[in-house]
Amino acid sequence: MAILKVYTAPDLILNQKSEPILEVNEKIKKLAQDMLETMYYENGIGLSAVQVGILKRLITIDVTQKRDKKGNLLEPGEQFIMINPIIINHSTEKKTYEEGCLSFPGEGVEIERPSKIKVSYLNLQGEEKTLEAEGLFGICIQHEIDHLNGVTISNYVSHLKKEMMIKRILKYKKRLKF
Repeated sequence: MAILKVYTAPDLILNQKSEPILEVNEKIKKLAQDMLETMYYENGIGLSAVQVGILKRLITIDVTQKRDKKGNLLEPGEQFIMINPIIINHSTEKKTYEEGCLSFPGEGVEIERPSKIKVSYLNLQGEEKTLEAEGLFGICIQHEIDHLNGVTISNYVSHLKKEMMIKRILKYKKRLKF
C-alpha cells in the first residue's frame, strides 16, 4: 500500500467530474486500499479518488475509526469502499453540519443536506449493494459523492468566502514548504 498525494484547492482537478468504473480489477482494488491508507494518514473519515488525482467514481469512508487524543490512529473502524455510488433516495428532512475536507485543510463550511439517504454502489467484489445512511455517515457519503461530481465545500459558500478560503489554504501550503 502507498500514501497518495491529496490534491488541495485551488487545484482544478477538484472541479472535474469523475468517470464510472467499468471493471472492478486489481488496479481498482489497489487504488481503494491506497486511498484507505491515505485517508487514515491524513486524519480523514472519507476520501474520493478525484482527491488523489484519479477521475474515477470511487470513495472510501470510515467514520468509526478510533484515534488517541493526539489524532494517531488506534484502530480502523468499519470501512466502506464504494464504487460508482449513486444516491437513489433521500429524506425531505435536512440537517446542517460543519464539514471539513482534506482538500481544504483547516477550513469548515456549514452545509445543509438531506438527513437520510439511500445509496447504491458496487463493492470490491463487483456486487451491487444498497444501504441507508444518516448522521455523520450519511453526510460523509454525500460529501464524497459531491467530489465525484466536481463539487467541493467551496461551492456552498459565496464567491468572497471562497476567495478567502483559497487565500488561507495557499498561505498554509506556503508555510508547509519552509
